[in-house]
Amino acid sequence: MKKYLFFISILTIISISNITAQNATSCNIADPFCTGLTYGFPMNTNTSAESGPNYSCLLSQPNPVWYYLKILDPGNITIDINSPTNNDVDFTCWGPFNSPTGACTAQLTAACSSCPNNTSDPNFYPSGNTVDCSYDPAPSEVCHISNAQTGQYYLLCITNYSNAAGNITFTQSNTNEPGHGTTDCSIVTPCEITGMTASPSACNSSTNTYSVSGTITFHDAPTTGQLTITDGTSTQTFNAPFTSPFNYSLTNINSDGVQHSVTAVFTDDQTCTYTVTYTAPAPCNQCSTDAGPDFSTCGLTATLAATTQTGDHNTGWSCTTPGVTFTPVGSPNATVTVPSSGTYTFTWTVTNSFGVQCSDNVQVVFTQTPVASFTATSVNCFGNASTITFTGSATGTANYNWNFGTGSTIVSGSGAGPYQVTWSNPGTNTISLNIVDNHCPSNTATV
Repeated sequence: MKKYLFFISILTIISISNITAQNATSCNIADPFCTGLTYGFPMNTNTSAESGPNYSCLLSQPNPVWYYLKILDPGNITIDINSPTNNDVDFTCWGPFNSPTGACTAQLTAACSSCPNNTSDPNFYPSGNTVDCSYDPAPSEVCHISNAQTGQYYLLCITNYSNAAGNITFTQSNTNEPGHGTTDCSIVTPCEITGMTASPSACNSSTNTYSVSGTITFHDAPTTGQLTITDGTSTQTFNAPFTSPFNYSLTNINSDGVQHSVTAVFTDDQTCTYTVTYTAPAPCNQCSTDAGPDFSTCGLTATLAATTQTGDHNTGWSCTTPGVTFTPVGSPNATVTVPSSGTYTFTWTVTNSFGVQCSDNVQVVFTQTPVASFTATSVNCFGNASTITFTGSATGTANYNWNFGTGSTIVSGSGAGPYQVTWSNPGTNTISLNIVDNHCPSNTATV
C-alpha cells in the first residue's frame, strides 16, 4: 500500500524556506513538513545520495532532498508531486517510525530485490519499511500512505533525475475524502519560548527562604499537556490551554547566595524549553561551623573536636581518602582511624535549623608510633661481647636512646644497631631502649 506522508513533509519544508530544502541532502538532517498547503521549491542539482538506505525502486538517486512528517489525525494521505519545469522527479517513502530521523539509515529497508514503480504495480507496497516508491520518467508522481496512525513518523526522499535546474511543487490531494489523515504542523511551526524573567525576593529571616517570580512569553504552544517551571526542588505546574504571556512564582527556596536556574518546559513538546539564571539572596540565617584546630598525633587514631550550634542536624565527618573510618560519624568528637601515617584532611558538615548547609576542614598529621624491642646474646665469659639486635619498628629519622649499663663499652654499632658491647664488671647487666620518631616516643624496652 502507498503512503502519502513523505509528500506532506516536503510541503512543510517548502513553506519554511528554499534554502532549508536545498540543505536537506541526507536523512539525518531531513526537514519537517505538514499537510494543508501547496509548497514549491527549487530542486537540487549535481549532488549524490548517501549510501546506507535501501532506495527500493530508485535505481539511481541523484540530487536528493529529504523530509519527515508526523501524523496528527489517523487515516490515508495522498500527495501529488509535480515539476512545473518538466523535470523527471522520483521518490521513495519509508515508515512508520517512532522518531523523526532515528531510522536513518539502517531502518530504511525494502523487502524486494526488483522493486517496481507504483505506476506499474500500484498495489505492491509496502515492502519492508518502504511504503511507496516511483521511478517513473514523468514530471509528476503520487505518493500514498495508508492507515497512518497518530504519532507515527515517515521519511521521504525526492530526487531530480534530470539533474537540471527546475522547480517542484506538492500538496495533499485527498483532503476531501472521508477519513483522510493529517499531519502535525507543530513540527514546522514549532513551539518557542521567546523570553523568561526571574526576579528573586529578599530573604525571609524567619525561614531563610525566598521566592522567585517572573513572566514567560512564547508562541505556538502545545494544545495539550502541562507547562512546568522548576528551580531545584521548587516546581509550579500549569495545565493547557496556554496563553502568552504567563506569570509564575516559585516559593520556599533556600537563600544561599549562589547562582540558580529556572527552567520552563512544555511536557508535550520537550524541545520547547527555556532556562534563565539569577543570583539568590544571601542567607539571612548564616550557617557556620568549626571542625577544630589542625593538629598532629602519634599513632593512627585521634579524637576530633568540632563544634555544633543549637539546631544543627545532618552532621557528619567525611574524608576523600579510602580506608578512613569515623566512630560515630555524626559526632563532633568522633574517633578517626586512618590506614597509614601521613597528612589527612577531614570535613565536618552540618545543616543548621534553617536548612542551610555549611562545612569546615581540619588537617591532622598522623605519625606511626615507634616500637622499641631488641635481643641480646648471652656472654659466657667475662670480657666477651654481646650482640644487641633491634627488632622493633621506626622510620629512618628516628632517634634511638640506648642504655647499655655501667661499665659498658660499645665495640661497634650506632643508631638502630646492631651493636657489639662488652662490660668491665662481672655479673648481670641491664640494657634498655626507647625511641623518639617525629616527636613520637616509643615504649621503653628492657633486657
